Amino acid sequence: MSMIFRTIASMSRTLAQTMAPAAILMLAIIIYTGFAIPTTYIPGWSRWNSYIDPIAYGFEALMINEFHNRNFACSLYVPAGPGYDMVAPANRVCHAVGSTPGSGVVNETETLLSLDHVDIWIKPGTLTALMVTGATPTLWAVTYASARVSPVLG
Repeated sequence: MSMIFRTIASMSRTLAQTMAPAAILMLAIIIYTGFAIPTTYIPGWSRWNSYIDPIAYGFEALMINEFHNRNFACSLYVPAGPGYDMVAPANRVCHAVGSTPGSGVVNETETLLSLDHVDIWIKPGTLTALMVTGATPTLWAVTYASARVSPVLG
């Protein structure tokens, strides 16, 4: 992550030139991680942003690791309220996303819509590839982009 900002900083001549693209990039990285907007809801024309977002790969790996094969007991059923106490379990559903009708638990593997447990080992490899790929422009910028000479040092 810091390599992205080092690349921007090494290609800029002043702090002001660095801050504008870094702020826009940080906003895009946060939005397309998959936490604020789930990846299945991201429009197709901007879906590519989450493919190059290193934080998204780390977030998905953590989600898979934490919630794979976990079952959570349901605390609230729909329909609920007065008069619905005697509804048969087959005719009610848990209020949580990913629940199945008639089940008293929510299986989080089903809730993680597009994430597969096999992907947990692909994510660190992709992060490493993004790191190596990101090192190239950083090294180029450090080598060939020249900083503006300070008027004090003349």
